[in-house]
Amino acid sequence: RLGTLKGHTAGVYILATFEHQGCTYVASGSDDETIKLWNIESRHLLGTLNENNGSVCALAAFEHQGCIHLVSGGTSKNINIWNPLSGQILHTLKGHSDTVWSIAAFEHQGCTHIASGSCDKTIKIWNPLTQ
Repeated sequence: RLGTLKGHTAGVYILATFEHQGCTYVASGSDDETIKLWNIESRHLLGTLNENNGSVCALAAFEHQGCIHLVSGGTSKNINIWNPLSGQILHTLKGHSDTVWSIAAFEHQGCTHIASGSCDKTIKIWNPLTQ
């Protein structure tokens, strides 16, 4: 074991990693309705994103034009696109009618897309930068 990251007040459901400016980060989503951002090298907590609408059950990260974006989903049924460095929600995608349990970011025809899976028995494909 290389270390332990502590800070959530409830169970951690999901992790996503990303690199930015030569550093590796991990984002953790929890039943405490927060996303915490950690620097892997220093093991320091960099910040907390407050979902405030339910547990965070799904996370993914992608880069667009040099900027990192974090995508979250959970019991709110919505998908939020965050700038994790500023803590701002850039977009909220609505369309699922139940908990979002999985999210994946992928490239298709030169554009970043998001796939989200939900307990509503659907998978939705989104263009997170235009919707």
